[in-house]
Amino acid sequence: MRRYRLEVARNMHLEIQAVNDNWYQITDVHRVPAAKLGDIIRKTMRGWEVFVSYDATSPSVVLNNRSELINLDEEE
Repeated sequence: MRRYRLEVARNMHLEIQAVNDNWYQITDVHRVPAAKLGDIIRKTMRGWEVFVSYDATSPSVVLNNRSELINLDEEE
């Protein structure tokens, strides 16, 4: 599985794992209060949308488009 870090802001990030080409699952949360372990996240034109599950009808939060996605597998 591909692992990434989503840098939301200074000293705020999420560790996410690719589920498929469009969806990721949150595996670690560092100072991002709106996101929780196990939430599902995807990238859209609005930004990074966080859902509590696949069948949720609307995101619980939308993170900004300026968030930086870092591939953790390439850093090792």
